Amino acid sequence: MKKISLNSAKIESQVSTFTQKQFFAFLILFITHHSSLIINHSFAQDAQFSQFFSAPVLTNPAFAGNMEYDCKDLKSNLKATLNSRRQWGNFQTDAISLEYFNKKKRTGLAFIAQNHRVGEARLQSTLIGLVASYKLQLNSQWNFNSGLQISMGNRNLGFSNLKFTDQFTDEGYNGKQTIDNTKNTASVFYPDVSAGGIVFSRDFWMGVSFHHLNMPNISNLGHTERLPIKFAIQGGYKFEFRSNRTFGNFKKDISLKPVYQLRFQGPFNQMDLGMYYTNEPLVLGVMYRGIPVGKKGADNLISQDAIVLLLGYKQDGFKLGYSFDAGLSKIGLLGGGSHEISLSFQYAKKGCKRRKYGKWVPIPAF
Repeated sequence: MKKISLNSAKIESQVSTFTQKQFFAFLILFITHHSSLIINHSFAQDAQFSQFFSAPVLTNPAFAGNMEYDCKDLKSNLKATLNSRRQWGNFQTDAISLEYFNKKKRTGLAFIAQNHRVGEARLQSTLIGLVASYKLQLNSQWNFNSGLQISMGNRNLGFSNLKFTDQFTDEGYNGKQTIDNTKNTASVFYPDVSAGGIVFSRDFWMGVSFHHLNMPNISNLGHTERLPIKFAIQGGYKFEFRSNRTFGNFKKDISLKPVYQLRFQGPFNQMDLGMYYTNEPLVLGVMYRGIPVGKKGADNLISQDAIVLLLGYKQDGFKLGYSFDAGLSKIGLLGGGSHEISLSFQYAKKGCKRRKYGKWVPIPAF
């Protein structure tokens, strides 16, 4: 145990102006902040899903209650969605949303929960919130959805998973929790407000969203660290191929959908551009994520981010999707890519009807 004692003395001498807890907190924040210059998943920038239209309410609050099938009973107007992403092994993001649509009141409601974890210390951010949307019919061809999201966020530095010098004795690591592991300053709660809108017709849709409108303070150390507003534009177009064939309980969906998303948050910006082909039950897709043109800056390593390959299965109200991100940047190639799964279910029993196009936003199936 002499080696541990020497190392402890050395650390204490180098950080004499810090307490032990402050030193580790500073180190964690330093690594997290500088990692954000080369990766998307920092706490200063929102976690992302490659299948962003498979996490519609998280993408834009105005998507709340966007149901593909029109049913009369209550349980058939409910939809549950699960999303899970694993990037480079140490970055994990999971989300769930539960949606309801009231046709008479043209109102959608949703509950959302998202958790993002990083590294061995399990640094994590969690968001839980409620979403409401309203559909306004502009004319016989065009509709407008507006949405508002009110959430509570939590950012935890994972102190309970770190090992401090006072947890070591002559026999080694004792595993006992100390004041450094349990102090409340390792976790911070904050309110978060987001909003969005979508204009759509039978085949076309375009939306804008604003997340973190109140720019909450997410500092764990009592300082000021504002979460930048994220502004995004997303949209697409549906080319439908006529078919009289059926699959499951409904007319077979055969279509081609080019889609896009532009995101801006603080010094970061990103573009998603891709295509989905649906021939029920099969869905295939390919996406490009990056900024192919423009001035190279500090985030040059993520300017050419990834090619995303997507494969999905769709039948009635059940949708399952898998995607793989093949990194184009140096760090993406070394990291081995990212894996993502989405699962969505609306109880679309026999007797329900697929909503007429123009009555719902025809986003990709998964």
